[in-house]
Amino acid sequence: MNLTDAPIVNQLHIGIFGKGKSGKSTLVNALTGNHAPLGSSVADAVNNSVYKIIEIDGIGSCVLIDTVGFDEEGNTRLALEKADTAIIVCAEEDIEQELKWAKAFKARKAPVIMVINKIDQISNTDKIRNKIYEALKEEPIKISAISRLGIEMIKEEILRNVPEDFEVKKITEDLVQSGDRVLLVLAQDDQGSKGQMKQLQLQTLSQLLEKECIVTGCVLDKFEEALASFAKPPKLIITDSQILQQVYLRKSAESLLIALKAVLLCTLA
Repeated sequence: MNLTDAPIVNQLHIGIFGKGKSGKSTLVNALTGNHAPLGSSVADAVNNSVYKIIEIDGIGSCVLIDTVGFDEEGNTRLALEKADTAIIVCAEEDIEQELKWAKAFKARKAPVIMVINKIDQISNTDKIRNKIYEALKEEPIKISAISRLGIEMIKEEILRNVPEDFEVKKITEDLVQSGDRVLLVLAQDDQGSKGQMKQLQLQTLSQLLEKECIVTGCVLDKFEEALASFAKPPKLIITDSQILQQVYLRKSAESLLIALKAVLLCTLA
């Protein structure tokens, strides 16, 4: 099973684009706080991309797409179509290809974050910066992914560039219809945000009941029992972002999956 078989919907998808050896995977590790390679991430064997679920303050759960690089143009184009926001990584003076993809994203009216990586290893960062600014009239972010320098600036820029309609979209819109079955899976130990969770449950249930959906709720320990109570897999599973990965790995490919923090953002917008 992979993310293309059972999409995680209404998560912000962030594509990391760049040439080989530009430091894309190191940047993904820096954004997720990992020091090891992304061996435990979800791989899309068809499109040669690696998907990683991360949390960004102010947004909630996001999906990072680590592409294979510009050498596989068809695969990169598929990742471009899936991504809501693009981070384009530059690490050498020849950035013709990087600018090409930046313009492709801008044509879609999707946010683009230009990044100059390896600033502690290369000496021509000003030349790269000038080329980017001349072509796009935007200042790139200068970083060293390996030392985590500038990573918080990228996260702030991702938050600033969240598409305008992302947070205002109701999480259940167009996902379920009257009569669809929905399973709500909650973490057992969410002591820090009980008030938010209670409010979230009420708001989510209200939306689903307005659509005349049939809703079942459970905690993670009872997830298998709840699934067994359905004659067929539920149309939609809504879960807490902190247990999203556990639910994803145990659910049927037929069920759509979204995270509670995404619901909270949407219903409170």
